[in-house]
Amino acid sequence: MKNKNNTFIIFLLLLILSYTPLYSQFNNYPSFYIGIGTGLQSYIGGDFGKAYSLRFFSRYNYDDDYYYYNREYYNDNRDIISPLGFDINAGLNISNHLALEFETSFIWHFHGWPDRQYETGTIGNLDYIDKFDDSFLFANPYIISLKIYPFNRILGLYLSTGFGWLYVKEKMDRVREYYDYSYYNYYNYRYTYLIKTYSDSKWCTGFKLAIGLTFPTFEYLSGEIELRYTNFYPEKNLSSPLLINRVPNIGNIALISKLYLSF
Repeated sequence: MKNKNNTFIIFLLLLILSYTPLYSQFNNYPSFYIGIGTGLQSYIGGDFGKAYSLRFFSRYNYDDDYYYYNREYYNDNRDIISPLGFDINAGLNISNHLALEFETSFIWHFHGWPDRQYETGTIGNLDYIDKFDDSFLFANPYIISLKIYPFNRILGLYLSTGFGWLYVKEKMDRVREYYDYSYYNYYNYRYTYLIKTYSDSKWCTGFKLAIGLTFPTFEYLSGEIELRYTNFYPEKNLSSPLLINRVPNIGNIALISKLYLSF
């Protein structure tokens, strides 16, 4: 499936390039453009939104809360925005009202907070807690969309809708932490070891809805601000603890700033 998607994407880009001279004859503005962008975004909805929502410039403060034990857990990775994403776009202006666009994004979430799913027990003189930890997500959507300028590009306001594919990969650890009682009847942390690492990746389909504003900057450069919502539907596999195998959908909302070079 991945090879078929790559072939389709290459074909679409070649088609856009081949039609650029034709559309240039009928428009008084450059018809082909490419761009890059970045911004703030967050996964939303249900368990997926809880695990991979927006977190930025703060210590990784992941509270454990158990009936006989309450402490704060600190991960080594700190002070990084998650999700962190970059966009690449290529488009063709069809008319004063329409543009056809292909876009892809590279999105990393370094600090997922999965449901712990605690299990406890005792081995010898030590009590232990098993839990999920260290969740990581990478997402790479490919979207073909139609941009509609209802006011003939005079105001730069546009609406966008499209269909696409998402490649998503998730990793999560199952760890065991050992504790023992101190002289003052408090639990002291002893050590942690890795029980198992779960990892999986898959392709799924979905859609995009967006509203944005395009504005000129220099002669061949233009800027854009877009509020975007995407939703993809992964195939379930309930035998896996990973969220990409258990949730009905993967929703993302983003506020993106883009810079375009026109030809």
